[in-house]
Amino acid sequence: MWIACLLAFISSACTLVIEIIAGRIMAPYIGVSLYTWTSVIGVVLAGMSVGNFVGGVVADRFASRRTLGLIFMAGGVSYLAMSWVVRFIREMHRKELAYSIVGSRPRHRAFRVHGKPHSVHRL
Repeated sequence: MWIACLLAFISSACTLVIEIIAGRIMAPYIGVSLYTWTSVIGVVLAGMSVGNFVGGVVADRFASRRTLGLIFMAGGVSYLAMSWVVRFIREMHRKELAYSIVGSRPRHRAFRVHGKPHSVHRL
């Protein structure tokens, strides 16, 4: 019984860490305000609600330690995938910001985006 309580405590602590990281990741794009943190907290709580519902259904049908381990592994992999998604979004944001400085998307290869989001160099 105490192992299940320890797992619930550790997973909740990890969720809190991910929630704080999500707020820090979004800060450069939409700022840090009450609306930002409310959105982050709302999304995390909605995710926890769906996860608890699905976890309850899975626990009723397949009650084993192996299933619990697979669920925790899937959660870890999804959190790990978040870093790749953030990098992709950051790169897309960087390109759009560079294009907005030029005025439009470059139509030929003479323009390339390098370095920081505000730097567009002519080759």
